[in-house]
Amino acid sequence: MAVLRFCSRVAILSICLIGTVWAGDDVEQPRPEFDVNQLTATWSLNLGGSLNTLSTEAAWAPIGTGGAIIVLESALGLDEQVQAFNIGATYRLNRRHSFEVRATDLRRSATRTIDHEIEWGDYVFRAEGSVSSEFNTTFVDALWKYDFSDSARLNTGFMAGFSALWLGVSLEGEARLEGSEGGEWVEGAAEGAEILAPLPVVGFYLDYALSPRWLLRFDSSAMIEVSISGHRGRLRQIHLTCEYVASDLIGVGVGVSSIGVAYGQNQQDEQLAVNYDVKSFGAYLSFAF
Repeated sequence: MAVLRFCSRVAILSICLIGTVWAGDDVEQPRPEFDVNQLTATWSLNLGGSLNTLSTEAAWAPIGTGGAIIVLESALGLDEQVQAFNIGATYRLNRRHSFEVRATDLRRSATRTIDHEIEWGDYVFRAEGSVSSEFNTTFVDALWKYDFSDSARLNTGFMAGFSALWLGVSLEGEARLEGSEGGEWVEGAAEGAEILAPLPVVGFYLDYALSPRWLLRFDSSAMIEVSISGHRGRLRQIHLTCEYVASDLIGVGVGVSSIGVAYGQNQQDEQLAVNYDVKSFGAYLSFAF
């Protein structure tokens, strides 16, 4: 139901944006057409940074043990906010077709004394013991875009491609093996997991020149939950930015975005699940040539 609600909201927002852009076509004074290099350039490059607010739930345990879900920020002391570097590039093949790649890297680490025992992988980490943790995430999107508009001040259409998600999470501290009640606690026990998941996505995008100096950019993509060979996942992304065109070459923009990921895998005798939400506010420089 959450996926259906998300899709319906994206559809409604997309219709409203298209209606806003195309409204007024039949009035007596139509909006003038003009060229903006940032909408027609063969190459464009974005470099920027963002402040990201994170919420992460994870569970990793042998199948059948029912490992408890951990809220990593509260249980392990990982930062709820972190800065990140963002990069993106677009190559415009022709009037209709373009290809975009963008990436974001988020890294966090912490050390704290945990309040309760934590089950993670093959280990149970001791309550009142010190646990060091790392949680690193890299998002890479590779998207083909099709532009169905015929306006010089508007690029809008559909996009499809892959969103590659890399997650790395590890814990180190005093622990005993899972299932060994009363077993010996071992200092420096370490357990980690890595996920590399290329998720297919489809979506909608809109780039609109409000004036020769101001651009509004919006895109939304999603993958409805699928399950393949022991892997299951769901992804949604929304990006909204406003950009000032300083010259034909350079622009400056600010924007917000939201990314939600639900991923799980069952392999051999273990099961891993991660729910991950990222809300961002950022600024960037754009270069068109």
